[in-house]
Amino acid sequence: ALTRQGTDRLPVRLSGSQPVAIYRPTSLSAGEGKGPAPSATAIRGRLDHLSPSEQLVLKVSSVIGPSFTVATLTEIFPVVSEKTQLNGLLDSLVEQGLLLRGAETAAGRSYVFADGIIHHVAYASMLYMQRRHLHRRAAERCEERHRTDLSPWYVILAHHWRHGGE
Repeated sequence: ALTRQGTDRLPVRLSGSQPVAIYRPTSLSAGEGKGPAPSATAIRGRLDHLSPSEQLVLKVSSVIGPSFTVATLTEIFPVVSEKTQLNGLLDSLVEQGLLLRGAETAAGRSYVFADGIIHHVAYASMLYMQRRHLHRRAAERCEERHRTDLSPWYVILAHHWRHGGE
């Protein structure tokens, strides 16, 4: 469990919800949050030691953004046979300090990357075509889910369509 000692308080706005305070570790090193913030090289090393399924969950989640809901992740997750395992994989990533549990919203359970560098490294570890395909899927699902009123979602849609090659 995360304590407030050795953490930074981050205001995070999850899609369609009120701002929520999230506490993130100031360091991913051992020793209760003491020490320098992790480097991209250190994070890459940690991600390389994850199972292929855990790596894929982080990569797909990184396309959605720094915060995401399980529902959105499930909608765009490319391996149908692993969708039933997502909750367990997310729990494992939380236990390893790579993700934090966010608020329970009307859109469902949410998660936040424990640090921006983790989000960045997971995103950068994908091939361009993989990111492009996932951004397109995210845009399509967002349009389907909010088709009655897209106006609150224009910025998110523009981001995903731009990175999706449209």
